[in-house]
Amino acid sequence: MNEEFNIHAARRLENIRLSALLEASAVQREADLNALLRAAAARRGAMSGGLLKQEVEIILAATEAMVDTVIAYRKELAARAPDLLLAHPYLREFHTKLDQLADGAVIAVQQRHATRSPAGQFPAATLNAVMGVATRRTKVLKNKISNEIQAMALEGALGMHRRDRSQQVTNVFHGPVGNVAQNSEYFNQTANMGTQPHDLTRLVTELTAHLDELNLDTRQKQRAEAQIAALKTELTGDPDPAIVKQAARTLRNITEGAVGSLLATAAQ
Repeated sequence: MNEEFNIHAARRLENIRLSALLEASAVQREADLNALLRAAAARRGAMSGGLLKQEVEIILAATEAMVDTVIAYRKELAARAPDLLLAHPYLREFHTKLDQLADGAVIAVQQRHATRSPAGQFPAATLNAVMGVATRRTKVLKNKISNEIQAMALEGALGMHRRDRSQQVTNVFHGPVGNVAQNSEYFNQTANMGTQPHDLTRLVTELTAHLDELNLDTRQKQRAEAQIAALKTELTGDPDPAIVKQAARTLRNITEGAVGSLLATAAQ
């Protein structure tokens, strides 16, 4: 199975999984909302602002869980199709899709109370307050989505999920040949494989220039500087994929979302 087929197959699988998740999440969300209303009716309680906030919590929690599941599945698929972590076009499309899921939560809240409720029309101030809660929660969710996308873009730029990531390699062969060069007794063949390390150079340069902006404590800054030094050392020759991957993982663990955002921006 070639990589091009892997990409298309992975995206089809992801779309199928997303459709199933959307349907299951919608069914479960309605079941939870109806259970909330039945419980309120059993207590002979009228619809109130507090109950509306509980509805918002159910809708937002369902959306957040679905987004987390979709992100986890993209990472799972990336182990078989690493190009899914390329910023363009796959992560850009994925980011848009996730933002649409987040916006769907606010739309669901709006639609739920767009018409007159059987329990009576709520005061405008109450509805505005509830919508404010939904909007703020959605904004937090979108920030989380952006951080996840940036972190995945970093992993994609450094090829962390590629099992056989070839760097710049030059092999020179000397030997007798047959049909390839019939009029020559010997030949020289030079093979260049992989990619140039200019992307890695740009990432290291950007991180070095902005390290102080990450507000790390002394110990963590020292650890980050050590990893940067390791990457710079690799750039003096042919980068060792294992060392590059380990240094990048360590940097990400040290600085969490900050370095992911910085390096992903530089890579783009």
